[in-house]
Amino acid sequence: VPPLSGWGAAMKNTILAGFLPMMLAGSGCGLAFYRGPAGMEGALERQLDCDLNRDFGLKLGFILAPLASSIVRKTADTGDEEFLKGLHIRKVGVAVFHVENQGNNVRRLDPGKLGLSGWDTLARVKQDGEQLLVMSKPEKSGGIRNVVLVTYDGDEVAIVRIKGDLDKLVQAAAEAAAREGKSS
Repeated sequence: VPPLSGWGAAMKNTILAGFLPMMLAGSGCGLAFYRGPAGMEGALERQLDCDLNRDFGLKLGFILAPLASSIVRKTADTGDEEFLKGLHIRKVGVAVFHVENQGNNVRRLDPGKLGLSGWDTLARVKQDGEQLLVMSKPEKSGGIRNVVLVTYDGDEVAIVRIKGDLDKLVQAAAEAAAREGKSS
Protein backbone atom coordinates (compact mmCIF):
# COMPACT_ATOMS: atom_id res chain seq x y z
CA VAL A 1 0.00 0.00 0.00
CA PRO A 2 1.51 3.35 -1.05
CA PRO A 3 1.89 6.04 1.63
CA LEU A 4 -0.99 8.50 1.87
CA SER A 5 1.29 11.53 1.74
CA GLY A 6 2.11 10.82 -1.92
CA TRP A 7 -1.58 10.51 -2.75
CA GLY A 8 -2.45 13.92 -1.30
CA ALA A 9 -0.48 16.01 -3.79
CA ALA A 10 -1.49 13.87 -6.76
CA MET A 11 -5.15 13.92 -5.73
CA LYS A 12 -5.08 17.69 -5.17
CA ASN A 13 -3.59 18.24 -8.65
CA THR A 14 -6.16 15.90 -10.23
CA ILE A 15 -9.02 17.70 -8.51
CA LEU A 16 -7.70 21.13 -9.49
CA ALA A 17 -7.04 20.07 -13.08
CA GLY A 18 -10.46 18.44 -13.53
CA PHE A 19 -12.85 20.12 -11.14
CA LEU A 20 -11.74 23.76 -11.35
CA PRO A 21 -12.28 24.13 -15.14
CA MET A 22 -15.74 22.56 -14.79
CA MET A 23 -16.62 25.01 -12.02
CA LEU A 24 -15.36 27.99 -14.02
CA ALA A 25 -17.22 26.87 -17.13
CA GLY A 26 -20.38 26.18 -15.14
CA SER A 27 -20.31 29.64 -13.61
CA GLY A 28 -19.88 31.27 -17.00
CA CYS A 29 -16.69 32.90 -15.80
CA GLY A 30 -15.25 33.38 -19.24
CA LEU A 31 -17.07 31.30 -21.77
CA ALA A 32 -16.09 32.12 -25.34
CA PHE A 33 -19.09 30.31 -26.81
CA TYR A 34 -21.85 32.77 -25.93
CA ARG A 35 -24.48 33.28 -28.67
CA GLY A 36 -27.08 35.38 -26.83
CA PRO A 37 -30.26 34.37 -25.01
CA ALA A 38 -31.65 30.97 -25.99
CA GLY A 39 -33.37 31.05 -29.37
CA MET A 40 -32.53 34.66 -30.19
CA GLU A 41 -29.95 33.90 -32.90
CA GLY A 42 -32.46 31.82 -34.89
CA ALA A 43 -35.22 34.38 -34.32
CA LEU A 44 -32.97 37.14 -35.68
CA GLU A 45 -32.05 35.06 -38.74
CA ARG A 46 -35.75 34.51 -39.53
CA GLN A 47 -36.70 38.12 -38.86
CA LEU A 48 -33.85 39.66 -40.85
CA ASP A 49 -33.92 36.98 -43.58
CA CYS A 50 -30.19 36.31 -43.34
CA ASP A 51 -27.52 34.00 -41.98
CA LEU A 52 -25.65 35.08 -38.86
CA ASN A 53 -22.06 33.95 -38.35
CA ARG A 54 -20.66 34.59 -34.89
CA ASP A 55 -17.47 36.64 -34.90
CA PHE A 56 -17.19 36.97 -31.12
CA GLY A 57 -18.89 35.63 -28.03
CA LEU A 58 -17.99 36.06 -24.37
CA LYS A 59 -19.86 35.52 -21.14
CA LEU A 60 -18.64 36.65 -17.74
CA GLY A 61 -20.36 34.82 -14.93
CA PHE A 62 -20.97 35.45 -11.26
CA ILE A 63 -17.24 35.50 -10.41
CA LEU A 64 -15.65 37.64 -13.14
CA ALA A 65 -18.52 40.06 -13.88
CA PRO A 66 -18.65 41.51 -10.33
CA LEU A 67 -14.84 41.68 -10.31
CA ALA A 68 -14.82 43.61 -13.60
CA SER A 69 -17.65 45.83 -12.33
CA SER A 70 -15.72 46.69 -9.16
CA ILE A 71 -12.56 47.48 -11.16
CA VAL A 72 -14.53 49.86 -13.39
CA ARG A 73 -16.01 51.57 -10.30
CA LYS A 74 -12.57 51.98 -8.73
CA THR A 75 -11.02 53.48 -11.89
CA ALA A 76 -13.93 55.76 -12.82
CA ASP A 77 -13.63 59.51 -13.17
CA THR A 78 -15.20 61.48 -10.36
CA GLY A 79 -18.11 62.49 -12.61
CA ASP A 80 -18.98 58.86 -13.32
CA GLU A 81 -18.25 57.58 -9.83
CA GLU A 82 -21.68 58.41 -8.38
CA PHE A 83 -23.48 56.69 -11.27
CA LEU A 84 -21.30 53.59 -11.07
CA LYS A 85 -21.67 53.27 -7.28
CA GLY A 86 -25.18 51.85 -7.63
CA LEU A 87 -24.36 49.67 -10.63
CA HIS A 88 -23.70 46.08 -9.58
CA ILE A 89 -23.32 43.68 -12.50
CA ARG A 90 -23.59 39.95 -11.84
CA LYS A 91 -23.37 38.52 -15.37
CA VAL A 92 -22.54 39.88 -18.81
CA GLY A 93 -22.78 38.17 -22.17
CA VAL A 94 -21.74 39.67 -25.51
CA ALA A 95 -22.17 38.12 -28.96
CA VAL A 96 -21.29 39.74 -32.27
CA PHE A 97 -22.48 38.26 -35.56
CA HIS A 98 -21.61 39.06 -39.17
CA VAL A 99 -24.70 39.23 -41.42
CA GLU A 100 -24.47 37.09 -44.57
CA ASN A 101 -26.80 36.16 -47.42
CA GLN A 102 -29.27 38.91 -46.61
CA GLY A 103 -31.90 40.15 -49.02
CA ASN A 104 -31.77 43.72 -50.34
CA ASN A 105 -33.85 45.29 -47.56
CA VAL A 106 -32.47 46.24 -44.17
CA ARG A 107 -35.41 45.29 -41.98
CA ARG A 108 -36.59 46.91 -38.78
CA LEU A 109 -36.05 44.81 -35.66
CA ASP A 110 -39.34 43.65 -34.16
CA PRO A 111 -39.02 43.01 -30.41
CA GLY A 112 -42.09 40.77 -30.47
CA LYS A 113 -40.32 38.32 -32.77
CA LEU A 114 -37.09 37.84 -30.80
CA GLY A 115 -38.32 34.91 -28.74
CA LEU A 116 -38.19 36.83 -25.45
CA SER A 117 -41.67 36.32 -24.05
CA GLY A 118 -42.43 38.39 -20.98
CA TRP A 119 -39.85 41.08 -21.82
CA ASP A 120 -40.68 44.80 -22.15
CA THR A 121 -39.24 47.15 -24.78
CA LEU A 122 -37.59 50.09 -23.00
CA ALA A 123 -36.15 51.87 -26.05
CA ARG A 124 -36.26 51.40 -29.79
CA VAL A 125 -33.95 53.70 -31.75
CA LYS A 126 -33.31 53.86 -35.49
CA GLN A 127 -30.82 56.37 -36.85
CA ASP A 128 -28.67 56.48 -39.99
CA GLY A 129 -29.42 52.86 -40.90
CA GLU A 130 -28.54 51.55 -37.43
CA GLN A 131 -31.02 50.15 -34.94
CA LEU A 132 -30.93 49.61 -31.19
CA LEU A 133 -33.41 47.72 -29.04
CA VAL A 134 -33.24 47.82 -25.25
CA MET A 135 -35.44 45.24 -23.51
CA SER A 136 -35.88 44.24 -19.88
CA LYS A 137 -37.57 41.43 -18.06
CA PRO A 138 -39.73 42.75 -15.22
CA GLU A 139 -39.05 41.33 -11.77
CA LYS A 140 -41.85 40.41 -9.38
CA SER A 141 -40.00 42.18 -6.59
CA GLY A 142 -39.66 45.33 -8.70
CA GLY A 143 -36.59 46.84 -10.25
CA ILE A 144 -34.64 45.82 -13.31
CA ARG A 145 -32.26 42.88 -13.03
CA ASN A 146 -32.08 41.58 -16.61
CA VAL A 147 -31.50 43.66 -19.77
CA VAL A 148 -30.83 42.74 -23.40
CA LEU A 149 -29.50 45.21 -25.97
CA VAL A 150 -29.62 44.30 -29.67
CA THR A 151 -27.96 46.42 -32.35
CA TYR A 152 -28.19 45.94 -36.11
CA ASP A 153 -26.66 47.97 -38.94
CA GLY A 154 -27.18 45.73 -41.96
CA ASP A 155 -23.68 44.22 -41.72
CA GLU A 156 -23.47 43.21 -38.09
CA VAL A 157 -25.71 42.20 -35.18
CA ALA A 158 -24.54 42.59 -31.59
CA ILE A 159 -26.34 41.18 -28.56
CA VAL A 160 -25.48 42.23 -25.01
CA ARG A 161 -27.18 40.67 -22.00
CA ILE A 162 -26.57 42.14 -18.57
CA LYS A 163 -27.79 40.81 -15.23
CA GLY A 164 -27.50 42.66 -11.95
CA ASP A 165 -28.93 45.74 -10.21
CA LEU A 166 -29.59 47.74 -13.36
CA ASP A 167 -32.18 50.39 -12.50
CA LYS A 168 -29.70 53.28 -12.83
CA LEU A 169 -28.23 51.93 -16.08
CA VAL A 170 -31.64 51.56 -17.74
CA GLN A 171 -32.75 55.00 -16.56
CA ALA A 172 -29.60 56.58 -18.05
CA ALA A 173 -30.12 54.73 -21.37
CA ALA A 174 -33.77 55.85 -21.56
CA GLU A 175 -32.78 59.46 -20.86
CA ALA A 176 -30.13 59.33 -23.59
CA ALA A 177 -32.65 57.92 -26.08
CA ALA A 178 -35.15 60.64 -25.14
CA ARG A 179 -32.49 63.33 -25.68
CA GLU A 180 -31.87 61.98 -29.17
CA GLY A 181 -35.60 62.24 -29.84
CA LYS A 182 -35.50 59.05 -31.88
CA SER A 183 -37.12 56.69 -29.38
CA SER A 184 -40.38 54.99 -30.32
